[in-house]
Amino acid sequence: VAFGQAVKKFEKFQPIFKIIFSYFQVVGNLGVIYGLSFPPVYSKVTSLLGGVFSLDFISFMPIGCIAPADFYSTLLVYTLTPLFLSGALL
Repeated sequence: VAFGQAVKKFEKFQPIFKIIFSYFQVVGNLGVIYGLSFPPVYSKVTSLLGGVFSLDFISFMPIGCIAPADFYSTLLVYTLTPLFLSGALL
């Protein structure tokens, strides 16, 4: 019963979590992409939360130590990983 209530609460807030997640993914990279300078406090908060909400999991792994990781190999990994994960879940 408690698990069902927790699921219902999560479903209620799921759209809000999706919006916040997407917002920080976009805002976390605006300064880098467009060369914008924001106030220091705002930059610290967005870089901290952008790092948490970022899907850049390859940067956390030392793949460069194992094999050379250029742009194209990183793009290949980012493209194939969701396909492999989807196949593993089926």
